[in-house]
Amino acid sequence: MNVEPIKVLLVENDPNDVDLIQIALAQADFGRIDWDHVSSLNEAVETLDKTTFDLLLLDLSLPDVWGLETVRQVRQQALDIPIVVLTGNADAALALEAVRLGAQDYLVKGQVSNGMLVRTIRHAIERHHLLKDLETQITALLHSEIRFHKMIEHNADAIVIIDQTGVVRFVNPAAEKLFGRRAGYLLDTLFEYPIVVDEPTEITITCPGEDDFFAFAEMRVVEMVWEEQPAYLASLRDITERKQVERALQQHMRELEARNEELDAFAHSTAHDLRNPLTLVVGFAKMLEEEYGRLSPAEIQSTLKTIANTGQKMSHIIDGLLVLAGLRNQEITLEPLDMGSVIWDVQQQLKSMFDSYQVEITMPLQWPTVIGYRPWVEQVWANYISNGIKYGGSPPQLELGADLQANDVIRFWVRDNGSGLTPEEQKRLFVPFTRLKRFERVDEGYGLGLSIVKRIVERLGGQVGVTSPGLSGQGSEFFFTLSSKS
Repeated sequence: MNVEPIKVLLVENDPNDVDLIQIALAQADFGRIDWDHVSSLNEAVETLDKTTFDLLLLDLSLPDVWGLETVRQVRQQALDIPIVVLTGNADAALALEAVRLGAQDYLVKGQVSNGMLVRTIRHAIERHHLLKDLETQITALLHSEIRFHKMIEHNADAIVIIDQTGVVRFVNPAAEKLFGRRAGYLLDTLFEYPIVVDEPTEITITCPGEDDFFAFAEMRVVEMVWEEQPAYLASLRDITERKQVERALQQHMRELEARNEELDAFAHSTAHDLRNPLTLVVGFAKMLEEEYGRLSPAEIQSTLKTIANTGQKMSHIIDGLLVLAGLRNQEITLEPLDMGSVIWDVQQQLKSMFDSYQVEITMPLQWPTVIGYRPWVEQVWANYISNGIKYGGSPPQLELGADLQANDVIRFWVRDNGSGLTPEEQKRLFVPFTRLKRFERVDEGYGLGLSIVKRIVERLGGQVGVTSPGLSGQGSEFFFTLSSKS
């Protein structure tokens, strides 16, 4: 098997040292070593430009340069060649420093044996190759890390790297945008979300101190090594828009279901609430047509009054249906309301009812100002007060009032002295077209009016409700809320 010879360039100006090196090279007991000789560093540079050598045997005492400067100038010439330094007995420390500057090894003149010289040459060449391979691998690794950094920095998805203690070690610009915070606020803080490896999870992101900031993300986590330590890489994809669309669809589905329920209730109301009075009107009208000649004037007057009253009830039901339908799409302008003025107007509207039932009513002298739409709020008060009159005691005793709640919310209420409501009846009161059986014979009933009240108040951003101990004489309290801030 033919082995390529090792080519060595000896840079030495002392003829005696040259002879010693020549003898040592010639007597090598393994491998073939070809060598050439120059006496100065300048000659060495010129020779290396023309011929390729595997190693440079370099004396540190040359005519044109001396000491460590010899090694430095070889490196400045960008000569990619392994160097073995030749030095005298007194220059061992200098030779060690030369190794630190880039030489592979050193030999002390006068102590060089044949085997030592050849082994040193071969080991220096091999060490040089190993170092070059290592440099290549390190360079490739650095380039790989740079590419990795660039890839995750410019990734459209948010990238967060978390160490095994749960502390954030890296975030890319997309993560800053998703979390609504700069990297300086995110780094070296605990990652607040559960780390589930290799399984997608959905998280809701909020920003401390910013109640209106939130985002939704789908997160995938993989294990990795970051800065030579085990870590996790979390990739988060912003799905806020998708979740908003899903929520909008769910809301739309709920609205469709509510509309379908209303349509079913409307059909029931039309079939039941309107059919009965309509049958009554038709029946009395036909009786007048057939029996008019045999009826007394008083009977005719009573029949016509019954027809008129029944028609009025039907008109109230239809008006309520129209109001309920219009609440969904009607455009309104909200404004501050003087609630005392609103209630005074309602009292004037219900004056005949107050007189007929001999109502006793108490209320505060001053009312808080809230934001609302006056025609609708008047309907709410009119409904609550008229129900309190009809279902209160005898005589009806009503108490009106207002309480300040949290977050600038005002709670308005009407208390009556009626028979009260059971928990089951309270649940059904605000359902459209629902009428409580024990009140079915009272004019207009609870059903449609309270469902309109509920829609009005919810459109204005408030809530409705009723409380009642369910005991006769202790009555009920109907309430609604509005905001005092626009």
